Amino acid sequence: MKKRRWLAGLLTMLVGLSALPVKTLSAGGQFEGWVVDETQWSWSEENTVITSKGDVINSIKAEGAVNASQIDFSVAIQKVQSDVDGNVGLYYECQSGEDFFFEYNSVLHFLRIRKLVNDVAVTENIVPYVMDPGEWYDCKVLLLDSKIEFYVNNTLMLTQTENYGTVFQNGTCRVQGYNTILSLRNCTFSEYKGEESGETDWLYNANWKPGENGEVTSNGAEMICKIESRGQVNVNNIEFSAKIEEVRSEVDGNVGVYYQCSNGEDVFFEYNTVLHLARIRRFINGTDNHVSPAFSIELKEGEWHDFKVILDEDIILFYIDGQVVGSAQGTYGGMFEGGHCAIQGYNTTISVKLNNLKNDTETVYKYDFEFKKASSVNGFVAQNGSVSQRDGLLIYTIQGADSILETPVLQTKAGDRYAALLPLRNTVFLRMKNSTKAEELKISVITTDQTEYSASAEKLIPISPNSDFCSYFINLSDLNLSGYLRQIRFEAVGAESGSIELDAISFERETPIAATAGTILQCTADQSTITVRGTLKESYRNKKVSLYETSLANFTESLTGMPLASVTAEGLDFTIQIPLYNGKVSRLSSLFLVGVDGVKCGGCFMVSNYRDFQENPYAFSLPSLSVRVTDAPYSAKGDAFTDDTAAIQAAIDAVHEQGGGTVILPGEPENPYGKRYIVTNLLLKDHVELRIETGAIVWQSSRIEEYQYDAVYGHDIVIPGVNWTHACLSHNLPLIQAYEAENIRVTGGGTIRSMDTGSECRDGVDGGTIWTGCPSRIHVVPIGFYGCKNVEISDVTLLRTNNYHIVTYACENVYVGNVMMKEVTCASGDGISISMGTHDVLVNRCFLYSNDDSVVLCSSYNDPRGLKWWKARPECDNSVQNVTVCHSYFVGGHGVTFITWGTDNPDLSKNEIKNINVYDNVLNWIGTWPDNPYYGKEAFDNTETDDYSPVKQVRILNNKILATPDLGPIQATDLVTDTNLHSSEQFQNGDFERGDALHPEWISGLSNWTVQEKGGSASVVKEGNGSCGMISGKAIVAQGLYQKEGGHRFSVDVKVSEGTARIFVCDILTGEILADKYVTDREFNTVSLTYFGTNRNLYLGIEVLTDDGAVYLDNAKVESIPDSEVKPEKISDEEDPEQPDPEKPGTENPITGTDSHALFSSLLSCLLFACFMAFSILRKNRRLEK
Repeated sequence: MKKRRWLAGLLTMLVGLSALPVKTLSAGGQFEGWVVDETQWSWSEENTVITSKGDVINSIKAEGAVNASQIDFSVAIQKVQSDVDGNVGLYYECQSGEDFFFEYNSVLHFLRIRKLVNDVAVTENIVPYVMDPGEWYDCKVLLLDSKIEFYVNNTLMLTQTENYGTVFQNGTCRVQGYNTILSLRNCTFSEYKGEESGETDWLYNANWKPGENGEVTSNGAEMICKIESRGQVNVNNIEFSAKIEEVRSEVDGNVGVYYQCSNGEDVFFEYNTVLHLARIRRFINGTDNHVSPAFSIELKEGEWHDFKVILDEDIILFYIDGQVVGSAQGTYGGMFEGGHCAIQGYNTTISVKLNNLKNDTETVYKYDFEFKKASSVNGFVAQNGSVSQRDGLLIYTIQGADSILETPVLQTKAGDRYAALLPLRNTVFLRMKNSTKAEELKISVITTDQTEYSASAEKLIPISPNSDFCSYFINLSDLNLSGYLRQIRFEAVGAESGSIELDAISFERETPIAATAGTILQCTADQSTITVRGTLKESYRNKKVSLYETSLANFTESLTGMPLASVTAEGLDFTIQIPLYNGKVSRLSSLFLVGVDGVKCGGCFMVSNYRDFQENPYAFSLPSLSVRVTDAPYSAKGDAFTDDTAAIQAAIDAVHEQGGGTVILPGEPENPYGKRYIVTNLLLKDHVELRIETGAIVWQSSRIEEYQYDAVYGHDIVIPGVNWTHACLSHNLPLIQAYEAENIRVTGGGTIRSMDTGSECRDGVDGGTIWTGCPSRIHVVPIGFYGCKNVEISDVTLLRTNNYHIVTYACENVYVGNVMMKEVTCASGDGISISMGTHDVLVNRCFLYSNDDSVVLCSSYNDPRGLKWWKARPECDNSVQNVTVCHSYFVGGHGVTFITWGTDNPDLSKNEIKNINVYDNVLNWIGTWPDNPYYGKEAFDNTETDDYSPVKQVRILNNKILATPDLGPIQATDLVTDTNLHSSEQFQNGDFERGDALHPEWISGLSNWTVQEKGGSASVVKEGNGSCGMISGKAIVAQGLYQKEGGHRFSVDVKVSEGTARIFVCDILTGEILADKYVTDREFNTVSLTYFGTNRNLYLGIEVLTDDGAVYLDNAKVESIPDSEVKPEKISDEEDPEQPDPEKPGTENPITGTDSHALFSSLLSCLLFACFMAFSILRKNRRLEK
């Protein structure tokens, strides 16, 4: 420290001496504005270079006051005269008393900016750097209002940011060398013009090495090397060339453009050098959203590749080597104005050649086939005609024979709303007004696979001459095209004058055109047989007719596999019969196809009289009033284009205000495209049925401007610290919504179709395409009900859903029957969500082929995602209970899923999943998401094995399950299945204590305990310093546990205050009593029973036998014991057994109320469970026999 102070003092003294009067020369040329002291400097090279003479300090000084914002000088170090300290640089003295030294230290080899006040450095920035002796280095200093910058060889090396204001005005400065012999040239003063030039310079730091032809290469030492823009970016085009020199990681690496927007969001245009893919990532509050699907592309190392980024108010585009590798349409507005960007390499050594930033309006072509702007018709060309735009329309004026309208070439990327991958997106939709005499429209196309127009890629469709606007679906599936649609020609056949006005062009996925051999007239079933009747076309008379069993997994509806049965038609009519049952599972959940000579008789069909096997136990009636939404005064159009939301909502409101009834959406069953009603959000109200008739389609609007709320695109929104923030749950409103309504119904045989813009997923489960187009879609739940009572959703198809299908939160008495859910277009395609206290639910004969949970049983407590159309209810009982799932097909995802997210409830007994009955289904899986993401470990990683809420009283019997069920760490009680699943082997909550160290006041209640009240009740009460169970009057409290082979002891602390009780062990299925005995102790005493387990589910519990009984129980447990210690006790074995309740024989099963010697089949186990749960479901008459 003393040495540094001595050197600083010496430097100050020498600087003072240098100010003594000497012989000076006011220089011109390359030193204009500088004073050169010829006693310190010598001239060379025709007076263009000066070299110092070797004094300790040599300097040239500014002539007069300095008011320039840019000072340039070039320096070459000839010799360093000290091994202790030396420098060259610009020393600037301000009138304020502050000094700034922009220095290269020639001994220690670093660059530095120092701010000095009273000769003491108060700020200091340093970066290592080496200037080779004899080499010229171009130095530049910028003195700006808000920052100062130090450049070497056009690379920004150091900067300091501060509100300098006018501090640099009228200052003085010098370029000097200390202990260093140096040469100088090109010393100039100027005004910095970079900000005003319309071009933004790029700034380099010491991590980049300059090369030939303007390229720079990162040094490979830093994980991230950046070249940053200086100042704000206000252009829409960023271009550069990059060469990958080395990828330094096998895990992750990239090169790309990182753009920091003025609104705080960041957008990264990335090429991943490890995974070899390109993508656009949008960061909102730090959360990474992939707004453009990953595009597979491999860039070779050592070769130059051209990168381009386009930023616009409606679209962002990412090009590599002229190819679009990423795009995302959206409402960006001005978020890119005034931003900041950087070219970066992460774990990747790169060389870069940079172009200036600029505006490039020709590069930004935004397809707008709804023609909102004059520029929307750019690229459309008319032969013998003209094209213009007016009032949101493309006007095609025909001016002679053989006139043709041609679209622009569609250079779109997968997932774009105008990307049409054939044969999937097989239909061109037109909203068109034909003011010509033409009665036919010829459409011709080229694709990426068929690059020339030809007769094989064109078709004629009928159109209405001199008509108003009509909607036309031009299905190209019968042309057998492939690849992406690239260009279309339209010809109004025979028209030589007039005009065609286009309101919209879009590309849709519709049912492929296919030949049919006949028609299915009927498919019904009785208790044993399914009967199919149909009729054939004349050309198939007396042919062999075959019936095939299929499923939603056969999404192409192909005739595959062996037929179930075949018959020879009697002329044109046929009847086929097959057994109702296939093993233990019925065919109520099957789909069927009929074929003749490989040609189908229509599409898939199923048993129509499904309600005969399981009626709606929560049925309700509505008033007889009915209205049709197409009638005045509502006047819905149903034209597949007009927004009918307001018209349909007006009808709902009117029916509700008149006391209830039915709102009918008429269909067109003979029209292959149906009658389509464009909708954004409908609010269903009390006592209203929304009847979507067969042939009617409620079609989610793809136009965000039609939404009467702030709808958002994309899969998720950002809620800081919260997982799985799907936009459909947390922001966007359901397509059909109900809030705290009663007696509501959605039915009718029609379809609810969600927005599927850009989707390329054919089957709803393909992980390679399920995300395609996701950022281009407005994700909504088709049916979302909250707090509703008496609900029916039946006989509808949910098509192309882009997230959850049906959500019922905090609802009761819910019937979901014969709902078809297929062709899912995005991830998180959950089927039926039963959550937040929803209870008394029957899911009957439904179908789902998807990529996620099929039936969700979710006992969440305080879910933070309910921000818009639902909310958490921490004050309520949030148990999901009394749910039956039967006769259904749920494949492709996770089947029935137990989501146990109630561990943050202070009373755990109010967040159970209980009384669940699953039978006669085809299921992919039985599974769970057990770890509560909104409580417990932070950050959540789904690894906690004890963070789940209770599951009890579950029956899963007589199903076909394709994958091995797995409930993970969940220790369910009273769980009976014919799978590998079984109940816990130990008591859960046997001591009635919660045991949460962080919340000692929290309780567990009767969670995991099965209670049957026979006029009495059960509860949990305080006892001493803890809690215990209490039974008042006739009631039973037990747990269903799985007991392995061998001896066991069941023990429990019991106190009988009044009356008589007994403890017991019995078989859950058969009712067999393994052991039981009376208990009469008036003080707490441990009572036990021994018995043999035989790998079966048993009830272990206690029953109060008298009306006045009062019994306390605690510390229930079970343990394995040697067989020799087993001495079963049974009341029936006593010589003179006490019978405290003569009306109840001692051999009775205390849970089922049946004789202990009776054996029950698996069917009776289901019925016993239904009785035991006191289900309100009445399975009337025609039940399935096992």
